[in-house]
Amino acid sequence: MRFEVDPDDGRTESMIHQTELRDHLASKSVAILGCGGLGSNCAAMLVRTGVLHLTLVDFDTVEAENLNRQEYFLDQIGLPKVEALAATLWRIDEAVDVRTIDGCIDADGLLSMVAGADVIVEAVDVAETKAMIMQVCSRELPDIPLVAASGLAGY
Repeated sequence: MRFEVDPDDGRTESMIHQTELRDHLASKSVAILGCGGLGSNCAAMLVRTGVLHLTLVDFDTVEAENLNRQEYFLDQIGLPKVEALAATLWRIDEAVDVRTIDGCIDADGLLSMVAGADVIVEAVDVAETKAMIMQVCSRELPDIPLVAASGLAGY
């Protein structure tokens, strides 16, 4: 019995699929609430995958002790996380459209922070804020997917 091996090995089909996926994702918008270990890495992976519209929300600054798990660089220490992350994302893909909100997330401002998002990523540390985000989004934005995770400040 003789087996023939396709020299392309399915790579052309895979490349076509990846191009179609990137084209689809390029028009989507993701709001990321919290730009620490979860949010900063999620943002970078989304841009690498093809998402070109992001809203970044965080109140904190880049700290040296978090560089081992967050998507920041030494020269960004002390900068607001949203500004530093936007700069990092532009290094990945200069076509990315980034809206930054340097501030705290509260129930009164949440809807305006995530306005226009096709998907919302909850990546905050405080349990009460996580619960509030889930309550407001499930009540006010039931058709918008909410991706939630638990990271809780590196623990």
